[in-house]
Amino acid sequence: MRHLHSPYDAVMAMPTYERRFFIEMLKNEINAQKDRMQESQDNIKGGKGRRSKRISGEAVKQYSGKI
Repeated sequence: MRHLHSPYDAVMAMPTYERRFFIEMLKNEINAQKDRMQESQDNIKGGKGRRSKRISGEAVKQYSGKI
């Protein structure tokens, strides 16, 4: 019961409904943490970026520098 930050004897002395309540809260907290980690990993982009379209070598040579 180290995740509940309570000694084993204190947890076992609790009524069953109270124990279930704390365990359910712990499960919800762990699931929320996993969701946050997954979301942060999904937001990480690759280092190379992405191309929107390809440009031929001739188009680059003829580029005048004006936008």
